[in-house]
Amino acid sequence: MSDIDLRDDGDQPTAEERKETGALEAFRSFFSSTKMAIGLLLKAFWSFFSSMKTAIGLLLLLALVSVLGTVLEDKRGAIIYHTPWFSAMLAMVGVNLAVCSINRFGLAWKRTFSPNVETDAKAVARMSVSEEVESACSADLAAQKLVSALRQCSYKPLSQSDEDTVSIYASKGWAAIWGPYLTHLSILVIFIGAIFGGIVGTDGGVIIVEGERVNGYFPSKSNTSKPLGFEVALRKFEIKHDGKGNPTAYRSDLQIYDEGKPVAQKIIDVNHPLSYKGMTFYQSDYGLAGLTIKVTTADGGVARIPFEIGVEDRGGAKIYQIAEEPFKTFTLDGKKWTLFVHDLVPDYVGGSELNRSLLPVNVAVNVMLNDRFPEYKGLDAWRKIGWVPVSQSVKHQDLTITLDNVVSYTGLQVARNPGLPAIYAGFILMVLGLFMSFYVTRKTIRISISGAADGSKVAIGATSRAEPSIFEKDFKRLRESIS
Repeated sequence: MSDIDLRDDGDQPTAEERKETGALEAFRSFFSSTKMAIGLLLKAFWSFFSSMKTAIGLLLLLALVSVLGTVLEDKRGAIIYHTPWFSAMLAMVGVNLAVCSINRFGLAWKRTFSPNVETDAKAVARMSVSEEVESACSADLAAQKLVSALRQCSYKPLSQSDEDTVSIYASKGWAAIWGPYLTHLSILVIFIGAIFGGIVGTDGGVIIVEGERVNGYFPSKSNTSKPLGFEVALRKFEIKHDGKGNPTAYRSDLQIYDEGKPVAQKIIDVNHPLSYKGMTFYQSDYGLAGLTIKVTTADGGVARIPFEIGVEDRGGAKIYQIAEEPFKTFTLDGKKWTLFVHDLVPDYVGGSELNRSLLPVNVAVNVMLNDRFPEYKGLDAWRKIGWVPVSQSVKHQDLTITLDNVVSYTGLQVARNPGLPAIYAGFILMVLGLFMSFYVTRKTIRISISGAADGSKVAIGATSRAEPSIFEKDFKRLRESIS
C-alpha cells in the first residue's frame, strides 16, 4: 500500500477531494481561457496597428485636428493641443510607427547583415539590369576576379559555391535601408518629447512694470502665483518703428537676479526669448502702467504727481484710462492745487485726428487745474491746460506742466518644457534619416557563374531604385575583370 494513497482501489474520493479537484480544473480552464483571450487581443492589437490603413487614417486625423487647433482662435487651439485625447492620438501614431517598424525590422536586418547569397541565371535575368558574359576563366577564377572588382567599386561582396555554380551577392548604400527606420525613430522621439513636456512641463504668464522685479508667475488656469526660484526685472520696454511710424518690434530689456545678484540680461522680442534654469520667457503683451505729471513754478518749486493707468480690453483693442480717482491734490510753494487728468490717448498727433493708433508710442494727457477744489466745486474754477504729450510741457501763468514720465509694462509668457531636448534630438535624427532615405542610393548586384566547356558563363544582374544607367561603370569594370 502506498504511503501517499492509503485508500483501496475500490474507494471513492471524498466530497472535499472532489471539490478540490473541481476547483483545480476550473482554475486551469480559466487560466487557459484567459491566456487565449489575451493572445487574441494582442494579435488583434498588433494587426490593427501594423495596418497601413490605420497609419493613413491616424495621420489624416492628426493633421485635421492640428489644422483646427491652428485655425481656431488661440485660446481654443491651446485647449486642443493640451487635451488628454490629443496626447492619446500622438501616442497611437507613435505605437503605429513602432509596430510597423518592428514588423519590417527583421527583413531590413537580414538584407543588411545576412542576405541570401545563392542565386541562378534565371533569377539574375529578372533583375532591373542584367546581362550574360562568357569568360575564358574557370568559374572559381572568374569569381575571384569579380569579387576583387566589386571591392574596387566599393561594394561589399559575399560569395557561395554550390557544385558547378558560384553565386556572388554585393551591395552598397546600406544606409538607405535604415533611413526610414531612423525617420520613424525620430518621430517617436519627437512624440515622446512632446508628450513628456506636456505632462511634466508648465506654462503661464507674468506682468512686469518697468523698474520692478517679480519672483513668480501665474500658471495657466490658475490664480495662484508659483515661485520661479529667481527674480526677473524689466529694465525698459520699447516699441520700434519704421520711417512711417509703423511698429516693427516690441522689445523688453530683461534682467535676471539669482540670490540678489544679476546673472543674465537680454533684450527679448517675439522671436528671441530669454531662457534661464529651464524657464523660457517670451514677449507676449505690453501696455501702459502709469505716468507722472510734473508741475514747476518760476521760482523752481517742483511737484510730481503719479497716476496709475488701467487697461480695458474692448474686442482685442486696449483702451487706456486713469485707473484710480483722476483728481490729485498737491501743494506747491504753499498753495494747494488739484490736478485733473480729463483724458488720455496713447498715440497723440493733435488736430482733429487727435489719436493715430492704439499703440502707446506718443502718450498724451488732457489736464485741468483748480486752486479752489474741493471747497468750491464750480466748473468756472477749472483751468483748461489742454493736451500735454510725453516729455513736452505746457505753460499756464507761472506754472509749467510736463508729462514727465510714462511707465510701461510687459506681459511675458513663461514656459518650461523639459521635453525640448528630446524634440530637438528628434529633428536632428529626422534630418539624418531623410538624408539617408532620399540621398543615399542602395545598389545591389547578383552574379551567377557556371562552368562551361571553354571557361565559364557569367550572369550579372543589378537592381536599385535609381536609374539603371548608374550601373554602367560597374558592369564595364566587371566585364573587363574577366575578359
